[in-house]
Amino acid sequence: MRAAPKPGPPLHRSSTTAKLHDIDPRHYLTDVLERIVSGRTKINQLHMLLPWNWKAERDSSQAKLAA
Repeated sequence: MRAAPKPGPPLHRSSTTAKLHDIDPRHYLTDVLERIVSGRTKINQLHMLLPWNWKAERDSSQAKLAA
């Protein structure tokens, strides 16, 4: 019987998830880490940094700029 695979490092999982959502992993991780370190994103808002939420916010901001 095979052992279950161990989960990968969190940054690897984040970059893989970003790729699955058509997000540049380097841009995503840089922005997320800057938001956390700077305090722009509070602890109760961390869910907004999940790749799918982050992308929706970014796309919304870009649409407003284009209008």
